[in-house]
Amino acid sequence: MQLALQLLRDGKLVAIPTETVYGLAARSDAPASVDAIFRAKGRPSQRPLAVLVPDFEAAESLWLAGPWLEAARALGEAFWPGPLTLVCPAKAGLPEALYGGSPNLGVRCPDHPLALWLLRALGVPLAAPSANPSEAPSPTTAREVRGLLEGRIDAIVDGGPSRGGLESTIIALTHEGARVLRAGALSIAQLNAVLPPDWQLAAPHGSALRPTRFDATPALCDDGLELWCGDEVLRWSEATRDALIRSLHGRLAELSPSFRCEARWRAGQALQADPRFAGVGQLMERYLSDKASRAR
Repeated sequence: MQLALQLLRDGKLVAIPTETVYGLAARSDAPASVDAIFRAKGRPSQRPLAVLVPDFEAAESLWLAGPWLEAARALGEAFWPGPLTLVCPAKAGLPEALYGGSPNLGVRCPDHPLALWLLRALGVPLAAPSANPSEAPSPTTAREVRGLLEGRIDAIVDGGPSRGGLESTIIALTHEGARVLRAGALSIAQLNAVLPPDWQLAAPHGSALRPTRFDATPALCDDGLELWCGDEVLRWSEATRDALIRSLHGRLAELSPSFRCEARWRAGQALQADPRFAGVGQLMERYLSDKASRAR
Protein backbone atom coordinates (compact mmCIF):
# COMPACT_ATOMS: atom_id res chain seq x y z
CA MET A 1 0.00 0.00 0.00
CA GLN A 2 2.86 2.38 0.77
CA LEU A 3 4.29 1.80 -2.71
CA ALA A 4 0.89 2.49 -4.29
CA LEU A 5 0.56 5.64 -2.21
CA GLN A 6 3.98 6.90 -3.32
CA LEU A 7 3.24 6.13 -6.97
CA LEU A 8 0.00 8.10 -6.75
CA ARG A 9 1.84 11.00 -5.11
CA ASP A 10 4.26 10.91 -8.02
CA GLY A 11 1.43 11.15 -10.56
CA LYS A 12 1.49 7.51 -11.69
CA LEU A 13 -1.44 5.26 -12.64
CA VAL A 14 -2.54 2.68 -10.06
CA ALA A 15 -5.48 0.27 -10.31
CA ILE A 16 -7.36 0.13 -7.01
CA PRO A 17 -10.30 -1.93 -5.75
CA THR A 18 -13.70 -0.44 -5.03
CA GLU A 19 -16.84 -2.19 -3.84
CA THR A 20 -18.17 -2.57 -7.40
CA VAL A 21 -15.21 -2.90 -9.81
CA TYR A 22 -11.51 -2.00 -9.94
CA GLY A 23 -10.79 1.62 -10.80
CA LEU A 24 -7.83 3.16 -12.64
CA ALA A 25 -6.69 5.89 -10.27
CA ALA A 26 -4.49 8.95 -10.64
CA ARG A 27 -4.36 12.23 -8.75
CA SER A 28 -7.07 14.53 -10.05
CA ASP A 29 -5.05 17.73 -9.63
CA ALA A 30 -2.32 16.74 -12.13
CA PRO A 31 -3.19 17.30 -15.82
CA ALA A 32 -0.49 14.89 -17.01
CA SER A 33 -1.84 12.12 -14.78
CA VAL A 34 -5.42 12.69 -15.94
CA ASP A 35 -4.27 12.63 -19.57
CA ALA A 36 -2.45 9.36 -18.89
CA ILE A 37 -5.74 7.73 -17.83
CA PHE A 38 -7.28 8.59 -21.19
CA ARG A 39 -4.28 7.14 -23.04
CA ALA A 40 -4.21 3.93 -20.99
CA LYS A 41 -7.92 3.30 -21.53
CA GLY A 42 -8.16 4.57 -25.09
CA ARG A 43 -11.01 6.68 -23.80
CA PRO A 44 -12.58 9.44 -25.93
CA SER A 45 -11.51 12.85 -24.62
CA GLN A 46 -15.08 14.19 -24.51
CA ARG A 47 -16.14 11.65 -21.87
CA PRO A 48 -15.74 13.06 -18.33
CA LEU A 49 -14.05 11.18 -15.48
CA ALA A 50 -15.56 10.56 -12.08
CA VAL A 51 -13.52 11.61 -9.03
CA LEU A 52 -13.24 9.60 -5.81
CA VAL A 53 -13.23 11.31 -2.40
CA PRO A 54 -13.08 10.06 1.21
CA ASP A 55 -16.08 12.07 2.48
CA PHE A 56 -18.66 14.71 1.59
CA GLU A 57 -16.50 17.61 2.73
CA ALA A 58 -13.89 16.68 0.14
CA ALA A 59 -16.61 16.56 -2.53
CA GLU A 60 -18.02 19.92 -1.49
CA SER A 61 -14.59 21.50 -1.95
CA LEU A 62 -14.78 20.58 -5.66
CA TRP A 63 -18.24 22.02 -6.39
CA LEU A 64 -19.57 25.54 -6.74
CA ALA A 65 -21.80 26.82 -3.95
CA GLY A 66 -25.46 26.66 -4.88
CA PRO A 67 -28.85 25.19 -3.94
CA TRP A 68 -27.77 21.77 -5.24
CA LEU A 69 -25.42 21.33 -2.29
CA GLU A 70 -28.33 20.76 0.12
CA ALA A 71 -29.61 17.93 -2.05
CA ALA A 72 -26.11 16.54 -2.57
CA ARG A 73 -25.43 16.54 1.17
CA ALA A 74 -28.68 14.69 1.87
CA LEU A 75 -27.73 11.98 -0.61
CA GLY A 76 -24.12 11.82 0.54
CA GLU A 77 -25.09 11.44 4.19
CA ALA A 78 -27.53 8.66 3.32
CA PHE A 79 -25.58 6.65 0.74
CA TRP A 80 -21.85 7.41 1.05
CA PRO A 81 -19.62 5.48 1.16
CA GLY A 82 -21.45 3.57 -1.55
CA PRO A 83 -22.49 3.17 -5.19
CA LEU A 84 -23.75 6.71 -5.86
CA THR A 85 -22.06 9.28 -8.10
CA LEU A 86 -23.20 12.90 -7.68
CA VAL A 87 -22.71 15.38 -10.51
CA CYS A 88 -22.78 19.08 -9.56
CA PRO A 89 -21.42 22.35 -11.04
CA ALA A 90 -17.65 22.32 -10.60
CA LYS A 91 -15.22 24.89 -9.28
CA ALA A 92 -12.42 26.01 -11.55
CA GLY A 93 -8.89 24.76 -11.04
CA LEU A 94 -8.96 21.05 -11.83
CA PRO A 95 -7.65 19.68 -15.15
CA GLU A 96 -10.13 20.41 -17.94
CA ALA A 97 -9.96 16.80 -19.14
CA LEU A 98 -11.90 15.73 -16.04
CA TYR A 99 -15.01 17.53 -17.23
CA GLY A 100 -15.19 16.33 -20.82
CA GLY A 101 -16.40 19.73 -21.96
CA SER A 102 -19.09 19.88 -19.26
CA PRO A 103 -19.30 22.51 -16.49
CA ASN A 104 -20.11 19.74 -14.00
CA LEU A 105 -18.06 17.19 -12.07
CA GLY A 106 -19.07 13.69 -10.95
CA VAL A 107 -17.88 12.62 -7.49
CA ARG A 108 -18.21 9.39 -5.49
CA CYS A 109 -17.09 8.09 -2.11
CA PRO A 110 -16.21 4.39 -2.55
CA ASP A 111 -17.15 1.77 0.04
CA HIS A 112 -13.85 -0.09 0.13
CA PRO A 113 -11.31 0.14 2.99
CA LEU A 114 -8.21 0.17 0.74
CA ALA A 115 -9.58 2.87 -1.55
CA LEU A 116 -10.60 5.00 1.43
CA TRP A 117 -7.19 4.55 3.08
CA LEU A 118 -5.41 5.72 -0.06
CA LEU A 119 -7.72 8.73 -0.43
CA ARG A 120 -7.19 9.81 3.18
CA ALA A 121 -3.45 9.22 3.13
CA LEU A 122 -2.98 11.00 -0.19
CA GLY A 123 -5.15 13.98 0.71
CA VAL A 124 -6.05 14.55 -2.95
CA PRO A 125 -9.18 13.31 -4.79
CA LEU A 126 -8.47 10.59 -7.32
CA ALA A 127 -9.73 10.46 -10.88
CA ALA A 128 -10.77 6.82 -11.19
CA PRO A 129 -12.82 5.37 -14.04
CA SER A 130 -13.03 1.59 -14.31
CA ALA A 131 -9.68 -0.13 -14.89
CA ASN A 132 -10.33 -1.44 -18.39
CA PRO A 133 -9.86 -0.35 -21.99
CA SER A 134 -12.76 1.84 -23.09
CA GLU A 135 -15.91 -0.21 -23.81
CA ALA A 136 -14.41 -3.46 -22.46
CA PRO A 137 -16.08 -5.21 -19.48
CA SER A 138 -15.16 -3.75 -16.09
CA PRO A 139 -12.78 -5.94 -14.04
CA THR A 140 -13.62 -7.21 -10.56
CA THR A 141 -10.23 -8.80 -9.75
CA ALA A 142 -6.60 -7.71 -9.91
CA ARG A 143 -5.91 -10.59 -12.29
CA GLU A 144 -8.48 -9.25 -14.75
CA VAL A 145 -6.91 -5.78 -14.54
CA ARG A 146 -3.51 -7.25 -15.32
CA GLY A 147 -4.88 -9.03 -18.36
CA LEU A 148 -6.53 -5.86 -19.63
CA LEU A 149 -3.96 -3.14 -18.84
CA GLU A 150 -0.56 -4.78 -18.25
CA GLY A 151 2.14 -2.53 -19.66
CA ARG A 152 -0.10 0.53 -19.64
CA ILE A 153 -0.20 1.27 -15.89
CA ASP A 154 2.30 1.42 -13.04
CA ALA A 155 0.79 -0.80 -10.33
CA ILE A 156 -2.24 -2.76 -9.15
CA VAL A 157 -3.47 -2.86 -5.56
CA ASP A 158 -4.84 -6.39 -5.07
CA GLY A 159 -7.75 -6.07 -2.67
CA GLY A 160 -9.24 -9.43 -3.60
CA PRO A 161 -12.40 -9.72 -5.68
CA SER A 162 -14.65 -6.67 -5.68
CA ARG A 163 -18.13 -7.41 -4.43
CA GLY A 164 -19.38 -6.68 -7.92
CA GLY A 165 -23.05 -6.00 -8.33
CA LEU A 166 -24.42 -2.96 -10.08
CA GLU A 167 -22.34 0.09 -10.88
CA SER A 168 -23.07 3.38 -9.18
CA THR A 169 -26.28 5.26 -9.83
CA ILE A 170 -25.37 8.65 -11.33
CA ILE A 171 -27.47 11.67 -10.34
CA ALA A 172 -27.03 15.19 -11.71
CA LEU A 173 -27.90 18.09 -9.38
CA THR A 174 -27.51 21.34 -11.30
CA HIS A 175 -29.22 24.61 -12.25
CA GLU A 176 -31.67 22.46 -14.23
CA GLY A 177 -32.75 20.42 -11.20
CA ALA A 178 -32.22 16.74 -10.44
CA ARG A 179 -32.11 13.94 -12.98
CA VAL A 180 -30.87 10.39 -13.34
CA LEU A 181 -27.93 10.04 -15.71
CA ARG A 182 -27.43 6.30 -15.19
CA ALA A 183 -29.53 3.70 -13.42
CA GLY A 184 -27.53 1.59 -11.01
CA ALA A 185 -27.43 0.07 -7.55
CA LEU A 186 -29.78 2.63 -5.95
CA SER A 187 -33.38 3.04 -7.06
CA ILE A 188 -35.23 6.33 -7.61
CA ALA A 189 -37.49 5.49 -4.65
CA GLN A 190 -34.49 5.15 -2.32
CA LEU A 191 -33.04 8.45 -3.50
CA ASN A 192 -36.30 10.38 -3.34
CA ALA A 193 -36.81 9.19 0.24
CA VAL A 194 -33.99 11.50 1.37
CA LEU A 195 -34.04 14.28 -1.25
CA PRO A 196 -35.63 17.67 -0.42
CA PRO A 197 -39.05 18.25 -2.04
CA ASP A 198 -37.72 20.60 -4.73
CA TRP A 199 -35.14 18.02 -5.82
CA GLN A 200 -37.29 14.94 -6.28
CA LEU A 201 -36.32 12.69 -9.18
CA ALA A 202 -38.64 11.68 -11.98
CA ALA A 203 -38.25 8.42 -13.85
CA PRO A 204 -35.53 9.02 -16.44
CA HIS A 205 -36.75 9.70 -19.95
CA GLY A 206 -36.46 6.56 -22.02
CA SER A 207 -35.71 4.47 -18.93
CA ALA A 208 -37.57 1.47 -20.32
CA LEU A 209 -35.18 -1.09 -21.69
CA ARG A 210 -34.47 -0.76 -25.37
CA PRO A 211 -35.26 -4.11 -27.00
CA THR A 212 -31.83 -4.45 -28.57
CA ARG A 213 -30.88 -7.53 -26.53
CA PHE A 214 -33.70 -7.80 -23.97
CA ASP A 215 -36.69 -10.13 -24.36
CA ALA A 216 -39.57 -9.17 -22.05
CA THR A 217 -40.79 -12.76 -21.88
CA PRO A 218 -40.20 -13.77 -18.22
CA ALA A 219 -37.38 -16.20 -17.47
CA LEU A 220 -38.32 -19.53 -15.91
CA CYS A 221 -36.79 -18.59 -12.53
CA ASP A 222 -38.56 -15.63 -10.90
CA ASP A 223 -35.29 -14.27 -9.52
CA GLY A 224 -33.09 -15.44 -12.37
CA LEU A 225 -31.68 -14.46 -15.74
CA GLU A 226 -31.46 -16.39 -19.00
CA LEU A 227 -29.04 -15.67 -21.82
CA TRP A 228 -28.96 -17.43 -25.14
CA CYS A 229 -26.89 -17.35 -28.30
CA GLY A 230 -27.83 -19.80 -31.01
CA ASP A 231 -28.22 -23.21 -29.36
CA GLU A 232 -26.30 -22.22 -26.22
CA VAL A 233 -28.47 -21.22 -23.24
CA LEU A 234 -27.24 -20.00 -19.85
CA ARG A 235 -29.55 -19.84 -16.81
CA TRP A 236 -28.26 -17.79 -13.91
CA SER A 237 -29.74 -17.89 -10.41
CA GLU A 238 -28.55 -17.62 -6.82
CA ALA A 239 -29.99 -18.26 -3.39
CA THR A 240 -31.14 -14.62 -3.23
CA ARG A 241 -31.76 -11.81 -5.70
CA ASP A 242 -29.04 -9.75 -3.99
CA ALA A 243 -26.52 -12.54 -4.54
CA LEU A 244 -27.44 -12.75 -8.21
CA ILE A 245 -27.02 -9.00 -8.72
CA ARG A 246 -23.64 -9.07 -6.94
CA SER A 247 -22.47 -11.87 -9.23
CA LEU A 248 -23.34 -10.15 -12.52
CA HIS A 249 -20.04 -8.41 -13.27
CA GLY A 250 -18.04 -11.59 -12.78
CA ARG A 251 -20.43 -13.74 -14.79
CA LEU A 252 -20.67 -11.27 -17.68
CA ALA A 253 -16.91 -10.74 -17.82
CA GLU A 254 -16.41 -14.50 -18.31
CA LEU A 255 -18.58 -14.67 -21.43
CA SER A 256 -16.73 -15.10 -24.70
CA PRO A 257 -16.70 -12.15 -27.11
CA SER A 258 -18.61 -14.17 -29.70
CA PHE A 259 -21.36 -15.02 -27.20
CA ARG A 260 -21.67 -11.39 -26.03
CA CYS A 261 -21.82 -10.16 -29.60
CA GLU A 262 -24.98 -12.15 -30.40
CA ALA A 263 -26.59 -12.98 -27.04
CA ARG A 264 -30.06 -11.97 -25.94
CA TRP A 265 -31.43 -12.11 -22.40
CA ARG A 266 -34.57 -12.24 -20.30
CA ALA A 267 -35.32 -11.90 -16.59
CA GLY A 268 -37.72 -13.49 -14.13
CA GLN A 269 -40.86 -11.65 -13.07
CA ALA A 270 -39.64 -10.95 -9.53
CA LEU A 271 -36.35 -9.59 -10.84
CA GLN A 272 -38.19 -7.38 -13.35
CA ALA A 273 -40.27 -5.99 -10.46
CA ASP A 274 -37.18 -5.21 -8.37
CA PRO A 275 -36.53 -1.43 -8.10
CA ARG A 276 -32.93 -2.07 -9.16
CA PHE A 277 -33.95 -3.69 -12.44
CA ALA A 278 -33.26 -0.54 -14.48
CA GLY A 279 -29.67 -0.81 -13.27
CA VAL A 280 -29.56 -4.51 -14.10
CA GLY A 281 -30.80 -3.70 -17.58
CA GLN A 282 -28.18 -1.03 -18.20
CA LEU A 283 -25.42 -3.36 -17.03
CA MET A 284 -26.64 -6.23 -19.19
CA GLU A 285 -27.08 -4.12 -22.30
CA ARG A 286 -23.63 -2.56 -21.89
CA TYR A 287 -21.86 -5.91 -21.50
CA LEU A 288 -23.76 -7.41 -24.40
CA SER A 289 -23.14 -4.49 -26.74
CA ASP A 290 -21.23 -4.88 -29.98
CA LYS A 291 -18.68 -2.30 -28.79
CA ALA A 292 -17.88 -4.27 -25.62
CA SER A 293 -17.55 -7.48 -27.62
CA ARG A 294 -15.11 -5.96 -30.08
CA ALA A 295 -13.03 -4.30 -27.32
CA ARG A 296 -12.45 -7.48 -25.31
